Amino acid sequence: MIIFFGVLTAVFIPILIGWLSLSPFFLKRRMFFWEKVFVSYGLGFGILTLVMFYLSLLEIDFSPAVIVGGSLLVPMVILFFRSWLFPAKANGPSEYKPVASMYTWIEGLLVTFIIIAAGNMVFRTWTMAAEAWDSWAFWGFKAKIFFVEQKVPFAKFADFRNVWGNWDYPQHVPLMGTWIFTWLNTWNDQCSRIIYPLFHCGLAAGVYAFLRRRISRVLSLAAAFFILTLPGLVWTAVGTISEPVLLFYYVLSFVFLLEWEQKEGQGWFILSAIFAGFAVWTKNEGMVYALFNGLVILLTAKQKGFRQIIFDLIVYFLIIGAIIGPWLAQKNILGLENVLINRDILSRVGSVMDMAKRCRVGIDNIAYRIQLISYFNVTGMMFLFVSLINFSKCLRRPYFYFIVNVLCQMVLILVLTVVIPGDMFLYDASPRLLLTAAVIMLIYCAYISGTSAPDSPS
Repeated sequence: MIIFFGVLTAVFIPILIGWLSLSPFFLKRRMFFWEKVFVSYGLGFGILTLVMFYLSLLEIDFSPAVIVGGSLLVPMVILFFRSWLFPAKANGPSEYKPVASMYTWIEGLLVTFIIIAAGNMVFRTWTMAAEAWDSWAFWGFKAKIFFVEQKVPFAKFADFRNVWGNWDYPQHVPLMGTWIFTWLNTWNDQCSRIIYPLFHCGLAAGVYAFLRRRISRVLSLAAAFFILTLPGLVWTAVGTISEPVLLFYYVLSFVFLLEWEQKEGQGWFILSAIFAGFAVWTKNEGMVYALFNGLVILLTAKQKGFRQIIFDLIVYFLIIGAIIGPWLAQKNILGLENVLINRDILSRVGSVMDMAKRCRVGIDNIAYRIQLISYFNVTGMMFLFVSLINFSKCLRRPYFYFIVNVLCQMVLILVLTVVIPGDMFLYDASPRLLLTAAVIMLIYCAYISGTSAPDSPS
C-alpha cells in the first residue's frame, strides 16, 4: 500500500509541475478538466526529465528534492515573463464554453466503455511483467542504470555503445522510469509501468477535447473510445513500449497547431512547439514529425502572409531546438549513431531499380498492414469510406491538413523501407509507425463526419 501511494505521488508531481507551467498560457479556461490534467502530466514529465538531463550534465546526483526544485524553476520563470510571452490579446477570446447537459443513454454507455477500457489497460499494464524487448532492453535497462548511477552516466556511454539499448535514442522515456525509482528510493519495474497507459489515456482525452470543441459529444466520445481500444496501441501501452508516449506528444502537438490555425491563439502555437520538442525528446522519429508540423504552418501562408509564416516557422523550430539541441550536441560529442540509419547504411543504398523494388515492397506492406483488424481495427477501411462520401470537402481546410499528414506518414514509411536493408523494419517498426497515421485517420473521420463543409478551400 505504501508503494501504491508512493507511485501515485510520483505521478502527481509532474502533473503539478505541468499545471503550474500551463497556467500562463491562458489555455486552462478553454480546456476540459481531464484535458488539463493530462496535458499537465505530459508537460510536467517533459520538464522533469529535461531537468534530470541537465543535472547529469552538471554531474549533480539525482534526488527527489533536487529534481523537483529544479523543475519548479520552470513555471516560476514562465510566470515571471508571463506578460511578455503571453499577452492576453495574443491568445484570442475564450471561444468555447462547455455547457453542462445531461448525457444521453448512448453517451453514458460510451463513457462507461471508456472507463472500463482505460481501467482494464492500466490494470493489465501494472500487473504484467515486462516481456517486450523494447520495454526491458531499452527503457527499463537504461532506467535502472540511471537510478544506480544517480545520473545519466555519459562517461560510460562509450562502454554501452556495443550493448543493446539504442543509446542514441533521446533519454525522456528511461528518465521517467528513473524518476519513479528515485522517488520510491527503490527499483521496481512494475511501478514505472504505470507511465505508459496514462499517456495512452491522455492521448484519448486530448483528442476528445479537440473534437468536442467542434463536433457532437457522442462522436467525440466514440473517437476517444476507438483510440483507447486501438489494438496495436493497446499492445504497446500494455507492453510498455514508447509509442503511446510519442503519439501523445506528437498528435497533441498537431491538434494544438490546428487550434492555433483556427483561433489565432499564440498559447496554442507555443504549446504545440513544446510538445513537438518533447516528441523529438522521446524518439528519433519525432524529428520528422516536427517537420510535418512545419509543413502545416507553411500551408497557412495564404491566410497569414509569407513573412508572418517565416517568422512563425523560426519561432516554432527555435523552441524545438531549445528542447532537443543540448541532447543532440551531447550525442554528437559521444559519437552515438543509430543502428538502423547511419552513414554506413546510407552509403549502401542500392541503385534506382533496387530502390523502386523496395518502394513497391513498402507500398504492399502499408496496404496489407492497414487492413489488419487485429492491429488497426477498421481504421483504414473507415478512412477510405469517409473520404469517399465526403470527397467534396476532404480537400478543404481544416480536413486537408489531416490528409497531408497521413500522406507524409506513408512517405516516411516508404523512405525508411528503401533506406533500411532487410525485412526487420517491415515486420517490426513499420506497423508501429503506421499507428501514428491510424490515430490521425480516426480524428479525421470523426471530425469530417461531425461538421459541415468550411467556406475556405485549401
